[in-house]
Amino acid sequence: MTRESILVNFPVQAGLDDGSQAPGAWKWETGGPSRLDSPKSGRRRASCSSAFSLIEVLVGLFVLSIAAIAITSAWRLADYQELLARVDRRAERILRQYYELQTFAPASYKPFYVTSDSNQQFVQNSITGYLYHPRLINNQSGPSQFGNLIPFTISMNNGSGTGNNQLVMIYTVPGYGAQQSRQVTKTVVLNP
Repeated sequence: MTRESILVNFPVQAGLDDGSQAPGAWKWETGGPSRLDSPKSGRRRASCSSAFSLIEVLVGLFVLSIAAIAITSAWRLADYQELLARVDRRAERILRQYYELQTFAPASYKPFYVTSDSNQQFVQNSITGYLYHPRLINNQSGPSQFGNLIPFTISMNNGSGTGNNQLVMIYTVPGYGAQQSRQVTKTVVLNP
């Protein structure tokens, strides 16, 4: 082997004298410049084209961070809407329970009971509670493992005639983003 053949050698499948190829036989042949270096191929060496430039990496990180911000904000909005739906369902259940108590319970068990006067005065002022009891995180403290959020009050409004008495529930839902917290009122008319 010459010095040139040592520097630029590549395997070629060996052929037989009649032009056919022997299976599994390889031989080394000396070649000229590599095909990767030829100007006609339009390719460069693998070491130059396989690496990403710094700008490509930075653009990729920027796109990923924008996607993460968009996904997080969409997740928070969906979580807020789910909280509103959960609180609304809970408020309807509580109002329905007090409606049934006021309508069907014996007089001594009614949450709002009428005195014996002829002008129908209701004795109890209001019932209070909380609509949402989230689980407390480790760094929050409280007497129990659940917190109390979104307070509500239920009161009785006297109507001018018979059958016009109403149970009124008022609660305040928290705001989201630039939106202010708002007060929600639910009413139900009592049967005479």
